[in-house]
Amino acid sequence: MLVLTRKAEESFVIRVGRDARFSVAAGDCEIVVTVVEIKSSTIRVGIEAPRDVEIMRSEIILKGPGTHATNENQSSPKTAAASAAGERVTS
Repeated sequence: MLVLTRKAEESFVIRVGRDARFSVAAGDCEIVVTVVEIKSSTIRVGIEAPRDVEIMRSEIILKGPGTHATNENQSSPKTAAASAAGERVTS
């Protein structure tokens, strides 16, 4: 496990693909995770990722198949950013 230290409003990038060390090419993927807010023992993160990247909380995955097929757990970058900002987004 890689452990990073970030302050509020700082980000890190996850690149997935054939040669993730350089530029993002066709077929590659770039995911940006930003620390949006830190309050006592809770942090809020914003995640920007392509639509075909499934992002779920680990406790949902551990519950088993069929428990993660809701729109609440599958959000677009716009939805994730708005949610991280405390805003409500409708389709």
